[in-house]
Amino acid sequence: MASELILDSTLTALLPEWLRRQAFWRPQHDMADLFGKVYIVTGGNSGVGFQVVKWLAASNATVILATHNMPGARKAVRDLQRDMPYLTEFRVRPMFLDMTSLASIAKFVADFATTGLPLHGLVNAAGEAMGLPGRGADGKLPNHTLVTNYYGPFYLTHLLLQQLTASAPSRVVNVCSALGEYMGTVDWEDLCGKKLADSDPLAAYNTSKRMLSMATRELAVRCRGTGVDVYAVHPGFAATNLWHKSLRRYPAARLFNVVEEWFAQHPFYGALPALYALSEPRLQGRSGLYIGPPIMLPLVLHTHVGDYWLRESRDEASCARLYDATVKIVASIISDGVLAGGDGGGATASAPAGVE
Repeated sequence: MASELILDSTLTALLPEWLRRQAFWRPQHDMADLFGKVYIVTGGNSGVGFQVVKWLAASNATVILATHNMPGARKAVRDLQRDMPYLTEFRVRPMFLDMTSLASIAKFVADFATTGLPLHGLVNAAGEAMGLPGRGADGKLPNHTLVTNYYGPFYLTHLLLQQLTASAPSRVVNVCSALGEYMGTVDWEDLCGKKLADSDPLAAYNTSKRMLSMATRELAVRCRGTGVDVYAVHPGFAATNLWHKSLRRYPAARLFNVVEEWFAQHPFYGALPALYALSEPRLQGRSGLYIGPPIMLPLVLHTHVGDYWLRESRDEASCARLYDATVKIVASIISDGVLAGGDGGGATASAPAGVE
């Protein structure tokens, strides 16, 4: 890493500013001091999420490390303290959060509220590719992966919008996947993923990332004027434990794991788009951007800023339709009514197709 910094400083002196920002932005020397800021990072005990936690903490932020793997979270904190001896447990706090359970998400939000902390940013980095078969959302939805990657982050974000608005300016960053978006489809007759539960599990991952991208864009629209900026980020081809966590009985999981080990970049680089989206002052008020390397250049231009590259993710009507349908689906599962920003109109009617 030190040699890279020397190389960076030498090269950047010769580059135009716009290219330096896109190709050589690094938290070590470019990220603002975040003292007094509080962030929640899901999946922060490993991979891209861990790198986000690490560099937020290194920039003096307070970070809630939200994960269902508490032993892994405690190990992550110990690893951080080894590198940063001055880091106290107050600065990086592990909290239990199961993204497959809407009840767990609601409890997490309630527990966070008792801390009395403000909230300046949320990073939805937790995810799975080919995870456990079976149902999610406390058994109410038929596809585990779809809940982990889409419905869970959607619900968590909406429950935290009040705190984010009260602490504005604040930011929401959703970790998407350009390749997943491209390969995914939205079945408007099966938004709960019943058909996906019986098909190739990779299809569930791709669909979840397509849906997350579309809902992220629409959330940015609905948060206009609140002081909450919303960004989608793409980590590029980064070596995380996403495929390590996948069930090895799937040939595709084994293949992706081998390819990742040989060709993928360090998770540090995969975290750069999220760190940039969270902290870059020039992004303030520019909600709705898509940040990350272009799909054809997955290992460079980590902080490239642009619009959603997929046409379907830019379609305003489709994004709004998906958002409102998701509000109704989630509201039919929970018992406390409609989510903010939807058109559910009470949402206590019969459950949408696929919800049990």
